Amino acid sequence: MESTMNMLSSSLHWNQESDAATRNLNLLASYALMH
Repeated sequence: MESTMNMLSSSLHWNQESDAATRNLNLLASYALMH
C-alpha cells in the first residue's frame, strides 16, 4: 500500500493541477485501510 501512496505523491509532484484529485484518492485509501 505504501508504494501506491508514493506513486500518488509522485503524480502530485509532476502535476500540481491534480492536487484535489490526489487528495481525494488519499482520503479514499485511508478510509479503505480503516475499514
